[in-house]
Amino acid sequence: PDGSVLICPSRPDGVEFFKRPQAWGFIRLSEAPRSVALYVSAPVSSIGYLAEVDRYADQGNAPPDLRDAYGGDQWPKGKMVALFKPGHVWELTEPIPLGDQRHLAPRGPRACRLSDLRRAATVGALIA
Repeated sequence: PDGSVLICPSRPDGVEFFKRPQAWGFIRLSEAPRSVALYVSAPVSSIGYLAEVDRYADQGNAPPDLRDAYGGDQWPKGKMVALFKPGHVWELTEPIPLGDQRHLAPRGPRACRLSDLRRAATVGALIA
C-alpha cells in the first residue's frame, strides 16, 4: 500500500547502522511516515535502502541498547528514532541515483510518497 516515506541522508558509514540495529535517528517529526529510505552520500550518491517503521521512540521509551548506541545522554530533545520492523529492511535491487542535479542531494530529511519513490528515475526528480 502507498504511504509516506521519509528520505534520510547518510554518509556511507551510516549504512551498517541502518541495517543493525535496524533503526534511524535523530528525526524531528510532524507526522509519522510508514517507511524510511536511506540516501547515501558521495561517492555512492543514491537511495539504496528502504525500511518499514514499526514505531518511533524518544529517549524515554527507546530500548536501553538503542539508547546506548545513540549516545545515552546525548539524545537531542524533541527528536525521535525510527525503529524498523524486524526483517523489514531492504537493499534496493536498483538504487535510485542522484542524477545530474547534484545540488538536489538531500541534506536533511525529506518526505515523499512510496508510489513516487517507486517511479523515480533519479533522486533529483523525486525531490525537485
